[in-house]
Amino acid sequence: MSKKTAIAAIAVLGVLALAGCLREDGTYILNEDNTVDGTIVLGMAIDETNPTPPTSPFDAADIASGFAHATVTDLGQPGWVGDRITFVGEPIGTFTTAVDDWEISVSRVGAQYVVTGAPIDPNDAASKQTVIDQGGSMDLSVTFPGPVSEHNGTLSGTTVTWDMLTQDAAPYARGSAVPPPPPAPDPVVTVVVSPHPTPHASPTPTVIITPSASPSAIAAPADADSSIPVWVWIVGGVLLAAVVGLGSFMLATRTAGKAPAEPDSEPEPEPEPEPEPEPKPKAGPKAKPKPPASDADVEETKKLPKVPTDDD
Repeated sequence: MSKKTAIAAIAVLGVLALAGCLREDGTYILNEDNTVDGTIVLGMAIDETNPTPPTSPFDAADIASGFAHATVTDLGQPGWVGDRITFVGEPIGTFTTAVDDWEISVSRVGAQYVVTGAPIDPNDAASKQTVIDQGGSMDLSVTFPGPVSEHNGTLSGTTVTWDMLTQDAAPYARGSAVPPPPPAPDPVVTVVVSPHPTPHASPTPTVIITPSASPSAIAAPADADSSIPVWVWIVGGVLLAAVVGLGSFMLATRTAGKAPAEPDSEPEPEPEPEPEPEPKPKAGPKAKPKPPASDADVEETKKLPKVPTDDD
């Protein structure tokens, strides 16, 4: 605020016991580009039992004239009379000139802002206590772009607040004029959906054991469920082999105890196969009959000498 505002504030403090409760709050936001956004609230509570409501002791229009970019609006709160001064993008030079005679000044030192101020005259301690008792306020709040390194107020994040009614020392704060870098974005999880249909569950593995197989040769199939421990497969195989072996032993013992049954009668001989009939020879050409012997031949035969034999 300007010097006129400071004089007005002191005057108000002197007559608060008769006039009512006072509000004189300043909220300022420092920007990285050497500008300030802010709001100043100037108001006084209304005594509803007083038939003549008081007027604001502050000249808000005159205060706003000290800024390059400021507007004045009515406070607009029931039970209060006063004004609200707002500004956006106010250069720190004109801002400091407008308020250097009261509570705050701002300067840029490299990459930092330095905020300084002055407490209200200690001689006004009684008036300040009256404001406190009546529920008034005279608060100063400054928000830095970055982390605050030094302050003598109350810190919340990057905002320092001073209660000017209880503050003994002059307000002071130093903080970064550059905002911190934004946090790294959260990692993006990409879910790829395969176009192929969901494969069917693999069938339950089957273990085939022969009586001649030794228990040590039994092993779980390669595609068995990995959730089944190996020892379960081994124990199951040993038990199964023992059962098969016991069954084979009992079957062999029962077979050896039975005598071979005698046949009731001799088996009938199988009939011999009938010989196939020999094929009939084919008729050849008929032989020509010999001519009958003539009488001369017979006579000649008769004339043959008789051959002597052993009987003769």
